[in-house]
Amino acid sequence: MEVTNTEKFCTGCHEMRDNVFAELKSTIHYTNRSGVRAICSDCHVPHNWTDKMARKMQASKEVWGKIFGTVDTPEKFDAKRLELAQHEWARLKANDSLECRNCHNYDSMDFTRQSQRAQNMHSTYLANKEKPASIATRGLPTSCHTFLRAWAPVTARVRWSQPLLPWPSPDRMVSAEHAPRSLDVAGFGCLRNGRVLLRQIDFSLQAGQVLQLKGSNGAGKSTLLRSLAGLMPWRAGALAWCGQRVIASSPAFQRQLSYLGHQCGMSDALSGIENLRFALQLQAVPWSGERAAQVLRALDVLDVAARPFGRLSQGQRRRVAIARVQLSERPLWLLDEPDNALDAQGSALLVQLLSAHAQAGGLAMVVSHRGLLVSGVPSPVLDLSAPSAAPAQQEAPC
Repeated sequence: MEVTNTEKFCTGCHEMRDNVFAELKSTIHYTNRSGVRAICSDCHVPHNWTDKMARKMQASKEVWGKIFGTVDTPEKFDAKRLELAQHEWARLKANDSLECRNCHNYDSMDFTRQSQRAQNMHSTYLANKEKPASIATRGLPTSCHTFLRAWAPVTARVRWSQPLLPWPSPDRMVSAEHAPRSLDVAGFGCLRNGRVLLRQIDFSLQAGQVLQLKGSNGAGKSTLLRSLAGLMPWRAGALAWCGQRVIASSPAFQRQLSYLGHQCGMSDALSGIENLRFALQLQAVPWSGERAAQVLRALDVLDVAARPFGRLSQGQRRRVAIARVQLSERPLWLLDEPDNALDAQGSALLVQLLSAHAQAGGLAMVVSHRGLLVSGVPSPVLDLSAPSAAPAQQEAPC
């Protein structure tokens, strides 16, 4: 029985050798940097003895196909391969993708080294405990036999070639004119330094709200903001903007947000004005000197904005960086300790900007250890130090 599991046996007939085996040779399962090869039996025969015997009895029916020449020519094989593939998908669905799990283990996956599509597949569905069988109908079994996807007529492959989630294309991104602005995160999880830092984080942010992100040092506040900004990979979870699923790193979603981290992200050699102009150019935001002067004046740094950025005080640098966020004209602000290095006046100006942004229909997520109090604006609190990190319903005091 073990002989029938060898690659030599599987490719002993020309039907397999000249068709699917030839396709397998061009995939990472056959040749890769680690030198670990998956052969036919690894993907089509369970490893444990009981399931293996059941599979062998099923496979005995294939002998009749060989005897009667069911697929003994390329033309016959092409005519039958969609039917053959559907049989495999049905089998994988019935046994919960047992053969796939011979080698693949969700807990051992490093999503940072996977393609974006693989990350979306695995983190969203496997992390939410959805059976791998449901993924089998979305195209994973074709990874070894890539010709099948291109060969099958469109009407036949619609069911199994649909993307994992209805990701909107950039030109179809929902805007504020068509749907209320909202940000929804469900089941977010991530890793840092090989350990699970956050898991099952759920929250919803509506237009006109300022979500205050709380937590002790190392709780994952910055990591959550960086993940939402598309700067770090998600281990699990789903993100929706204006009611539609999106990928955090997608250009469509990136055009909706402005991120400010611990660092101001500006060049010391350029002046504050030059830094702002360059940053807005990268974001494809039209430059308006009058508008920039208005914002800088409101933040009380207009007089120093022409100086080299490296000669400004830390508080002045922070104010120029906050000006960049406001000038970006993005509805979603992700601010990681924006009040760092600000004096009392600077903190008061920041609160005024946040209040005006929210009252204009914008959204903001803010990390602060100094307790920014945005009066007159709904300010739910998400405490990552709490046993169950869910937004508190109460608002911050006015």
